[in-house]
Amino acid sequence: MFAAGLQGFILGLILSIPVSPIFFLLISTSIEKGFKNALALESGIITSDILCIFIIYFGLADFISRPIFQIPVYIAGGVFLIIIGLINLIKKSNFDYGDIQVVPQPLTSAFLKGFVLNLSNPAVTIFWLGAVSIALTQFKSTEYAVGIYFSFAISTVLLFDIFKAWMADYIRKWLTQKQIAVISKTSGIAMGLFGIYLFTKGVNLYYE
Repeated sequence: MFAAGLQGFILGLILSIPVSPIFFLLISTSIEKGFKNALALESGIITSDILCIFIIYFGLADFISRPIFQIPVYIAGGVFLIIIGLINLIKKSNFDYGDIQVVPQPLTSAFLKGFVLNLSNPAVTIFWLGAVSIALTQFKSTEYAVGIYFSFAISTVLLFDIFKAWMADYIRKWLTQKQIAVISKTSGIAMGLFGIYLFTKGVNLYYE
């Protein structure tokens, strides 16, 4: 039980450390829309992670690893990320220089944005495919150990992401409008570039 929890915690750390498009989106959402919107976004991300784990665990791993599934997901995910990235790049700032105020969005919109964005990223599916395979191999038929493993992994990711969002919300008071605009544009560029990568990978898979 301890080993399963420890390995799940380490897996969560591995997921939490990289600076990804999701990281930039979480930070920019917390700064521009507020901590509650960032929590809703994170809830959508975590929900899609849990959905991936269940789908893979209950026998769809073989289908997910096939090109017939990966190609449309890569292409659709790439297009989605490119669109979100472009919106971040071209949108006008809603802040005044003298008084930086949060402009929140409906929490359901933030949740769906996180859910769709994370689920449309094939790298997420592939990562959980590997994680589930390792867990099933290592803990064999001990279902409670597999449950502990993934509970610790998801909880670790959730706590670290909440901390990131809280820190971003906390430091907003010291940021200028220009600095916030730079963060938003950086988020847009990161998502756009990653979207182009996913789209290109999907096209390459189609022609292989």
